[in-house]
Amino acid sequence: MDNKIHIGLSTDDNYVDFAMIVIRSVARFHPQNGKPLVFHIFTNGLSEGQRKRFSRYSSSRVEIKEIPVDTTAFHARWGIAKPMYYRLEYANFLPDLARIIYLDCDVVVLDDIEKLWNMDLQGKPLAGVGDRAGLQEKRKCYCPDHIMFNSGVMLLDLDQWRMEGHVEKLAKFWHDNRSWMHFADQGLLNAYFGKNYTMLPQNWNIINSVYRNPAVPGMYTDEEVQDAIRNPGIVHFTGHHKPWLFWKSFHHPYGYTFCLCALDTPIGFWKKAKYWLKLHLHGWFVDSRKKRLWGRKDIRTIRW
Repeated sequence: MDNKIHIGLSTDDNYVDFAMIVIRSVARFHPQNGKPLVFHIFTNGLSEGQRKRFSRYSSSRVEIKEIPVDTTAFHARWGIAKPMYYRLEYANFLPDLARIIYLDCDVVVLDDIEKLWNMDLQGKPLAGVGDRAGLQEKRKCYCPDHIMFNSGVMLLDLDQWRMEGHVEKLAKFWHDNRSWMHFADQGLLNAYFGKNYTMLPQNWNIINSVYRNPAVPGMYTDEEVQDAIRNPGIVHFTGHHKPWLFWKSFHHPYGYTFCLCALDTPIGFWKKAKYWLKLHLHGWFVDSRKKRLWGRKDIRTIRW
């Protein structure tokens, strides 16, 4: 394994701003003397203008690699070619890489990513954070015990994926079972891998529902969730109340960090103005009324 931290993002022209915000957040909390960061940007072909924007991040500690995906070949294998599915083939796209962190473009990193990079996979092909979506009746087919992982943040052992042929097996599993899968690639990954993954600590993927609901029995304890709320590693803005939607209030306790990070990212004056206004005019947080161990008192004030 080389001495760099490798991170994968999948995007198209429409999500470049969000990918840049993710990159900025990773770099912001990674120390200057930490391992160099390599971002592998998987795309369906960016316009020249969008491609040049990523070059602003290139430095001695941050390397940007755009990887155009052959969408025709990808579609032939998977029957779909949306960027979010590209992570299913990272093992083939990066044949010389041993491991990679995958991040959705709707996250903000609030701790040193090297801590996640150094996590022990315990011999499993991937690691992810639990997702309470497994409690929903319609998702029992993915996880009979109601325990599933969220695919928006994953640590992947690419060597093991290649050695065990997971890309090819996943593709076959997808074609054989696609008719009853309604949860995109997260459903596919959970149905295919079952319990063959390592559960990461809650703080490495705090989705909206983590704060707003009681802990899921058998997944994380109340104390573990409370500690995650107090010490977030990655916050993930799932659901309909995205923090970049101007007229939507924040339903994620760390929704405001998206606006703070956006204001520190080269995304253009008018977009920054929008997020500044959102933060100061519509940036109130709507709390949950459900009884939990944690609450507003546990939400940290993040300085940018």
